[in-house]
Amino acid sequence: GKADAYRKQLGRFRAHYADAHATLMGLLDQAGLEPAGQYCHAFIGVAGNIGANALHRSLLSIDARLRQHQAPAAADLE
Repeated sequence: GKADAYRKQLGRFRAHYADAHATLMGLLDQAGLEPAGQYCHAFIGVAGNIGANALHRSLLSIDARLRQHQAPAAADLE
C-alpha cells in the first residue's frame, strides 16, 4: 500500500547497487573486509525492503562471513 515508498527504494537500489558485484569485489580487493561488510550490510537492507528475497538470503550469507573476518566464498559472490 506504499507505492511511493517502494518506488523510492527501487530507485535507491538502482542508483547504489546496479553494479553491486563489481563494487563488492573491488572493496574486497582494495579496501578490505570491513568496508565490504559495511557495503554488504546496507545492501541487505535495500534488498529486504524491495522484496528481493533470494538476493537478501545470499547477502546474509556473505555478511555472515564478513562479520567473521573471512572473505566470502566465490560461489556466494556469483
